[in-house]
Amino acid sequence: MDFYLILNVVFAFYVAWIIGSNNQSMAPVTGSGFRSLTVISLAGGVSSLLGTIFIGKNVESTIGEGIIVGKISSVEALIVLFSITAWITFASYKGWPTSSTHSAVGATVGLGLVTLGSGGVQWEKLTLIISAWALTPLIGLSAGYFLTVYINHVLKNYVKGLGGIVKVSKLSAYALFTLACLTSFLSGGNDVGNATAFINPTINIDAVFLRGFMGIGMLLGLIMLGRRVLFTVGVELVELTPISGLASLLSTSLVMLVANFYGLPLSNSQILVSSVVGTGLANKRYINLEKIIRIFLTWVATFVATALLCSVLYLGFKHFS
Repeated sequence: MDFYLILNVVFAFYVAWIIGSNNQSMAPVTGSGFRSLTVISLAGGVSSLLGTIFIGKNVESTIGEGIIVGKISSVEALIVLFSITAWITFASYKGWPTSSTHSAVGATVGLGLVTLGSGGVQWEKLTLIISAWALTPLIGLSAGYFLTVYINHVLKNYVKGLGGIVKVSKLSAYALFTLACLTSFLSGGNDVGNATAFINPTINIDAVFLRGFMGIGMLLGLIMLGRRVLFTVGVELVELTPISGLASLLSTSLVMLVANFYGLPLSNSQILVSSVVGTGLANKRYINLEKIIRIFLTWVATFVATALLCSVLYLGFKHFS
């Protein structure tokens, strides 16, 4: 293994670690107050690790082979990975629930443009991905809103008395925790390609083992640094109960399930934040509009910033090499 490949593995593991630190799948559980942050982050990390191993292949192939034309060298992979880590590190420090997927796709597009011009990007695939990015927040918001309306209707007409409400809330808390773990599992499968797609073709390591190794990085990231983002989405964004959190996570998990099946690299944070907002609107809860606008602007900035950063780093490397 040459020097660049060693650096690629190191940076890819760091990408996985920082992805874990920005994982919001367990945020509704945090907002509901069902378990401590330690238990929540550990459960989410283990679920994400399992997702990387069992369902990470489809999205990994899309990012590694479906966005730009040609093969990525070990040096180019290193530049892409460094661009991703630089941006997500900054965003995590700020406590922004940004998207590793936007970072990875943006950096890959930047590399394709700077190496081969407009012909270096598979525009049809990129258009499909960006269209999905635009639609899924609307789907998440709508699904979160209408699921909450339906759940509230059921509660109003079929759950009687304080005892019934307490019982339903308790059952909802357990269901919420289970569904959050499922969402984290799906998120792990969708996100691991952001770390492995660029080095998998250049390194002689079993793909499943490589994804599992990166899954450990995601587990450690969530446990060590992810609490700040969990608190931002689960507590500061909108007030959640176990019942309302259940609606937001159900919306997210359904969309992520479809995305993993078709190998679409989607942003779990986009869908989750949007569904949480939809839930808040249905319950007429206070919604931190300023924070939501900042989150959406961060998503847009992520794609542009990593594309530009990757292009500049590549040109700088070519100039000095």
